[in-house]
Amino acid sequence: MFVVHEPERSAGLRKVPFPLSLPELKRLGSSYWLVVAVATIFSLARFSEAFLILSAQGTGLPLVLIPMVLVLTNVVYALSAYPAGVLSDRYNRLTMLIIGFGLLIAADLTLAFAPGLVGVAFGVALWGLHMGLTQGLLATLVADTAPPEL
Repeated sequence: MFVVHEPERSAGLRKVPFPLSLPELKRLGSSYWLVVAVATIFSLARFSEAFLILSAQGTGLPLVLIPMVLVLTNVVYALSAYPAGVLSDRYNRLTMLIIGFGLLIAADLTLAFAPGLVGVAFGVALWGLHMGLTQGLLATLVADTAPPEL
């Protein structure tokens, strides 16, 4: 049997019912909703990892090596996420987010126009770097802009 423990709450925070009610959603504020809107827009601009696989396959990567596309993406993502978090704590988070989304554009253009396996590998690496810079940062921005009890 699994036991679910609630996370510890800071002293003085009121208990909020779940799911959130309309008055609680209104308390989230415009900064929170702006972060959600920006994240949504850029999430819609991203294509799935299937495109990365199809790009690699289209350049002649043997079928047996196709999983390496996802391995490369996730290795770059994993290696860049922690340093990106450290940088976002030291520098302007909006600037870091803009750089991350710039990397998404660079990855998309590289995958669309760079020839051969080297071009695809570079695009896939840029894609992983984009993920490393933006995913944790977006979660942090949500936490920064929401009231602590929500």
